[in-house]
Amino acid sequence: MKYLLSFGILFLMVGCHKDSEDLIVDGFAPVYIVYDVTKIKNEKPKPLISGTNFILYKTYILLIEKNEGIHIVDNSNPALPSFISFIALPSVQHLTASEDVLYVNYGKDLVIVDISNINNVKFLSSVKGFFSTDQEVIPPDFSGYFECIDDNKGVVKTWEKKKLVNPRCRTVI
Repeated sequence: MKYLLSFGILFLMVGCHKDSEDLIVDGFAPVYIVYDVTKIKNEKPKPLISGTNFILYKTYILLIEKNEGIHIVDNSNPALPSFISFIALPSVQHLTASEDVLYVNYGKDLVIVDISNINNVKFLSSVKGFFSTDQEVIPPDFSGYFECIDDNKGVVKTWEKKKLVNPRCRTVI
């Protein structure tokens, strides 16, 4: 009986023992944005901070402000281009236009916009999951632990440094 009681206590102790401690490390976590692309519209012009890709459309330049949106620049007088409006579209990185229709990415989605009236753009449609990915799936120029991206939470706008508990993703550069 004494052995049975000892074995029972040992069994309970093993059953309650935590196999391993949580791994808590400094790393990066994605900051998500959720944006309703159906509400896309012209806004007041914004200062250009970091222009990337651009296209020419009629007498306009459509210039991407990476991860922020699209500047619309009136270039009818190339000696004096004028910023006339801004289309907010977080995460935009690529664009093209054809026959008064603008095609841009929003994360993995293709967004189609009517630009026949450049001063009053209108959402036409979107194609979910059109691109395999257009997000940085790892923090840029980083080696270490990070929180894996969850596409259900939105589009990654940036990465923030924070304490992570049991991170599943790691990179080494």
